[in-house]
Order: sequence, then C-alpha cells, then structure tokens
Amino acid sequence: MLDADIDFKNTAYAIERANGLELDGQGHKLSNYTVENTQAAGLICNAVSVKFRNLIIENAAVKAVDDGGGNAYAGVLVGRSYGTIVFDNCQVVNSTVEGVNKVGGMIGFVAENRVEATDCKVVGCTISNIDVTEESGQTGGFAGYLGNLYNSTCSFTNCSVEDTEINAYMNRDDRKIGKFIGCFQGDQATDIVSIDNCSVKNVALKGMNEMAQSFVSTYGDLLGGQRYGKGTVKITNSDTDIHISTRG
Repeated sequence: MLDADIDFKNTAYAIERANGLELDGQGHKLSNYTVENTQAAGLICNAVSVKFRNLIIENAAVKAVDDGGGNAYAGVLVGRSYGTIVFDNCQVVNSTVEGVNKVGGMIGFVAENRVEATDCKVVGCTISNIDVTEESGQTGGFAGYLGNLYNSTCSFTNCSVEDTEINAYMNRDDRKIGKFIGCFQGDQATDIVSIDNCSVKNVALKGMNEMAQSFVSTYGDLLGGQRYGKGTVKITNSDTDIHISTRG
C-alpha cells in the first residue's frame, strides 16, 4: 500500500517481473519514472496475476526496445501480462509510451488470460509505435493487444481514453489499431471482450503510414478489430457501438 506520493524525478525504475502482487495506491501518485527495456516495458514489464487499485501514474516515460525479432511491447503500467490483471480506479496521466507492436496507455500485451478494468482513465498521453516491416501495429489508447484468452473474458467497465494522441504504424492487416483497444486475437467464440460504458474523448489516432491512414475499425472507436475473427465482442452503453460494415 502506498502511504504517500512518490516522485522518481525522471530516474529509471521498473519491476522486471511481478507474480501475485497487489498494489493499492490509496489515491496516491507515482510520477516521473522512466523505463527503457528490451521486448517488454512498463512499471511492471512482465506481470502475472497482478492487481492495481486506487493508483495515479503521472509523467511516466516508457519505451520498449526491439528484441531483434520485431517485438517490443509497452504499457505505462504493464508491458506484458499473464493470468488475471486487475485495474480498479487507476489513472495514467500525461505520460508517453513507445514500442513496435502491442502498445497501450495502460497495458501493452495481454499474452494469456484476461484483464478486468473498472473506473480507469488514460488522460493526456502520447502513445506511439515505430516502423518495423511486418511487425508494427496492435496499438491502442488503453490496451494494445488482447491475445490468448483461453475461454475467458476481458472486461472494461466505466473506462475512458481522453485528450490523447496515438501515432501508429500498421504494417499488416491483422495488426489492427484503435483509440481504446487496438486488436483482439479472437481464437474462438468463448474468448470474450466486454466493453461497457466506455468512451474516447478528444483522441487523435494518427496513421503514420498508408495502411494505418486507410484503416477503418470494424467496431468504431472502442476496438480496432480481431486478428482471427472468431471471438465474441460485447459493446454496451456506448455511443460508438455501431459496427462499420465496410471500409472506406
């Protein structure tokens, strides 16, 4: 539990791996930390069944470096995750995050299982990926890529991305990008993404190459699309839950 704000004063700080951690910020703030790590980068680069509650992150600078295979996953709080990740009443404010693929404001890459996010915000952030042939994409304002859910549900409730800029390259059609969630793998119908009462407000999704500029989401602003197209997407209580049936 945090009993006070912590200002890292622009020094490097990251947890390479955390398993079973529960972090309650009690409304306090972690600010001005920097992360630069190969492959996966975040406050926690690799998280296994971690819970974050009542936490504010401000002025963080997170960068995932290409591992040589075109992979660099980044999120301000979590780079890559396994198990169940919980975000409850968390905010990421005025921060920057950069990678190649699977890049998001809160979390970059849900590698296995699920995320449960409630009452969370990404505000005033800049989220970017770099141009790597065949690899760039899967970038979103809140989450970059929801991968192997294994018959579970990723849920996002009362969450938003606001006043944020996303600078995205997209180099393959299955590397979707979006203002809220970039891409959902979608292996089978029992892999579910539930988005309830979520929104994007004053978010600029800037395509950095021709494919990204021409991309139109199947699910409006809240989800770029599915990689395999077999998952179940439930969007409720949103004014952006109109499916776009054609590109153009």
